[in-house]
Amino acid sequence: MSDTAAWDQEIVTSEHDGAEPAGPAQAAASWLRQFEDALASCDLSRLEDLFVADCWWRDILAITWDLQTARGFDQIRNKFADGLSAAGFKDLALDPANPPTEADGVITAFYTFATAVARGRGIVRLQNGSDGAVRAWTVLTKVEELIGHEERRTSVHDAAREAHNEPVSGRLTWPEKREREREFADTDPDVVVIGAGHAGLTVAARLGHLSASRRWL
Repeated sequence: MSDTAAWDQEIVTSEHDGAEPAGPAQAAASWLRQFEDALASCDLSRLEDLFVADCWWRDILAITWDLQTARGFDQIRNKFADGLSAAGFKDLALDPANPPTEADGVITAFYTFATAVARGRGIVRLQNGSDGAVRAWTVLTKVEELIGHEERRTSVHDAAREAHNEPVSGRLTWPEKREREREFADTDPDVVVIGAGHAGLTVAARLGHLSASRRWL
């Protein structure tokens, strides 16, 4: 059972037991489930009902492959409606490492999600309306990695492994390996980065984590 489903089960139990209104975790999980259902069905009417009037949605690559900010549901509809069906949002779940919190009447919840081509993370800030319904004030959707092109995850401990330190006959030293990579002696570069300033070097480093050979000019 997913974290969101588990929270939803707690909501049902508390309602039947006549307990106090749902806390921030339960409220966030319930909203997230409704949000996922509305996204899956591309039902803009249901989606609009999940937002307050003065709402914000910041999207980073998840819907439009661009950085977009929409204020108010009219802008959300105009900017994101066409991309929502193609994005294919699914597997929305609260982030167990960052439990929802509440302060000054605002619930802040971190969540994870997937689309047809990527995995991402998001943040939603929820407000309690006068009718008692919890609605979104701000929403962030941000792509973290592309499915099938995940970045390598390494640590400083990798360098301490025995395989990295024992001498091996015929193995290139690190400077020799880097020189061959710079010369592209064995292959052509996958990507050529024009400009070796801060941004260019950052892009080259990220491409390296994607195991892409790159050269910057």
